[in-house]
Amino acid sequence: LRGLGTDGMWMFHQILSSTPEEILQKADTNLVFTHCRVWERWRKLDRQLTKDPDNSVKFNAWLKLTDRLITLSQKFGMNPLDRGRLHLTRPVKEKPKEVAKKYLG
Repeated sequence: LRGLGTDGMWMFHQILSSTPEEILQKADTNLVFTHCRVWERWRKLDRQLTKDPDNSVKFNAWLKLTDRLITLSQKFGMNPLDRGRLHLTRPVKEKPKEVAKKYLG
């Protein structure tokens, strides 16, 4: 999980603990990592906006990241409607934590 800070690691564990084992595959590694990185950047901007709420540049960047987070979250079934749309097509041989450790370090 090289390159992820505290917030990114938190999201990584959220994804792994809330996504059914049958869903995540080795091919999802980059998507998981991307989601965690976007989350980190969103959290950083969110903290900055708390201190400087009138900064329109940061607010616009925060809005863009919010949209990106919503899109990425949907891919992992991180809201009730999207969880209902998840369909398991075949069993997975490796568990998500094993895959993540193997490919993300």
